[in-house]
Amino acid sequence: MITQMNGFLLDESMGEFLANDGRIVQYHNARFYDNDERKLVKVSIPENHNALPEQQVNCVVILRVKAGEKFCKLEFDSYEL
Repeated sequence: MITQMNGFLLDESMGEFLANDGRIVQYHNARFYDNDERKLVKVSIPENHNALPEQQVNCVVILRVKAGEKFCKLEFDSYEL
């Protein structure tokens, strides 16, 4: 499923950590501000995706909803100015 919001990029973070079972987990996340709902939204950035908007620039952010058995996750898809 795809959804969109009016907002802007606040910041992004990436790194890796060692899980309890010994595997290395890599992450790349970003935080957006939703202008309509006035809330912070944390999204995952897929691998090899470098097309994030500039920080603090208002745009339409297009997100994919990844639904699992227990949790839903938002994944960045693209943006339009």
